[in-house]
Amino acid sequence: MRQLSEKEADLVRGGELITLTLVLTYLAIALVTVAVWKLFEAKKGKLTFPGGFLFEWSAIKFF
Repeated sequence: MRQLSEKEADLVRGGELITLTLVLTYLAIALVTVAVWKLFEAKKGKLTFPGGFLFEWSAIKFF
């Protein structure tokens, strides 16, 4: 293995993949957090995710 010259080192770019991965991860966590919050806070509701995933719920009457 050899050491890169300054010119070669200037051509090396990194970090884009990890940045994109972190942004997408935070977005997914945010979507799940909102879905869970809606589920626990609402007595009745409907939630649709991209791709056709549909969730509906209503309050359960015990009496």
